Amino acid sequence: MLNCSDKDSLCTTILSHIDQTPVLIPASITAVIAVFGIMLTVISLRSSYKLARTKNSLDFEKAIEDSTRYSKSHIEIASFKNQTNLDVSALKAIANDPKLDYEAYKAATNILNWWERGANGIKCKAYREDVLFKVYCSEVLNISNYLMPFIEQRRDTRNNPYIFKEFIWLNKRWSRKRSRQKTFKPSKILTVFIIATLTFTFLYITNT
Repeated sequence: MLNCSDKDSLCTTILSHIDQTPVLIPASITAVIAVFGIMLTVISLRSSYKLARTKNSLDFEKAIEDSTRYSKSHIEIASFKNQTNLDVSALKAIANDPKLDYEAYKAATNILNWWERGANGIKCKAYREDVLFKVYCSEVLNISNYLMPFIEQRRDTRNNPYIFKEFIWLNKRWSRKRSRQKTFKPSKILTVFIIATLTFTFLYITNT
């Protein structure tokens, strides 16, 4: 073992580091491995969560596509629209009194119930919104455009402002997303950029 005189501070410092190194190096390696392990766990959990949400979204999509009742409900509503010439008062009438056309009433309720469930899944992060938005945005907006008077009348008739609350939330959300898509199209952004560049160039030339 190396020894140092009391006066040799440099030697003492070196020996002190040598004594501590076998402890410090393994401790540092352990800490790095632990942090790396935690990072891998977090990444793995996030990946699994995303996969689960994707699967749930695809399951919901398949359930809609396979649902005979859902497709028949759309056919029934289309028939009702044609028979009433898109008359909003006729739609409100069946919402107020289902006996007037119970089949149309059931069809409207069934479609809205499906998307109330879908909206709940999106809001609770059980479904991936981007997956469903790409496939069903237009459908949801079309449903809302026609059936909103039906929803409003049902709320008034039952004195319950929470009927199809989540569907209305989804409709507003997707309407905003669709508007943003139309507003910020790459072609529009490029056009604005070119106009701004030409304007700046013109002003620069005229002022020099």
